[in-house]
Amino acid sequence: MESLALAFEEGGAWVFQSIEIPYETQRRNVHLAQIQKAQEALLAVDIESDPQNITLTSRLDHLTYVTLLAYEKGIKPIDLQNSTFSTKWGMPSAIFFTTTVLTSIGYGHLIPISTKGQIFCMAYALLGIPLTLITIADVAKFFSDRLGGKDDPFAEVAANRRIQVIGVLMLYMAIWAWIFIRLEDWNFLDSFYFCLVSLLTIGFGDKVPTGKSELDVAISTAFLFIGLVLTTLTVEVVGSVAIEKMHSLGISDFFKGRHTFAMFRKIRPDDSKELWFAYVPKDAGRIPYIDESARDSVRNAKLFDY
Repeated sequence: MESLALAFEEGGAWVFQSIEIPYETQRRNVHLAQIQKAQEALLAVDIESDPQNITLTSRLDHLTYVTLLAYEKGIKPIDLQNSTFSTKWGMPSAIFFTTTVLTSIGYGHLIPISTKGQIFCMAYALLGIPLTLITIADVAKFFSDRLGGKDDPFAEVAANRRIQVIGVLMLYMAIWAWIFIRLEDWNFLDSFYFCLVSLLTIGFGDKVPTGKSELDVAISTAFLFIGLVLTTLTVEVVGSVAIEKMHSLGISDFFKGRHTFAMFRKIRPDDSKELWFAYVPKDAGRIPYIDESARDSVRNAKLFDY
């Protein structure tokens, strides 16, 4: 499953490159031609024959308009220089983009702008997000079972282990916050904020790794996948216990507000069978499911000597 997810990620990055790079180059050339034409028109204005600067103002406004239009389409002024232009869809950037799509973080720092790219992105997300989330959940479940006990993978995780898992997650974010201080020139608060927002899959996009090198992109990608496994593990370990405790309070507490009952588990001496006992107050009235469970538990209890 993990290898399939990685292959899906790299394959998606290659497809996005194939679609977006030609479109990006073509769009850049179109906007560059518009800006150069507006610049030439502005330089051709005869100041002496335009004493009120009407033509000058009009052509200056047009130059500003086409420049802002290019910027709105994602083209920065530096991209208009032939000597410095480079595609945004390099392989490291494409892989990091597919990572943010598959993990449903979606920073929005890089987006497909072509029609084909947008259509492919929708199909890619519909297929890839469930695959990635299942993979992350499977890895987290594996570690959760190991925390529950080697002999019984379904055993409840001890309270001290739950605290340790939360501590490991917080320590993980703190360590990576320190790393991003070095990589991105952020302060600790900005770095920790980015880590927290990313691992909760909020992805505001106000803080995004610049990816100055392929190594930086690989580091950021590793941070996301490992961090999401830890986050899912924390939810699995801590959340499951909270849900069980809520269930033990009884459904009637939430919906009727007057019935209270509790379920108790007792294991047979040879560990071959579990028995569940129900306690129901006398004034709770008849609750069919609980009444039947209580009778069955009492009948079964008579078979064993506790």
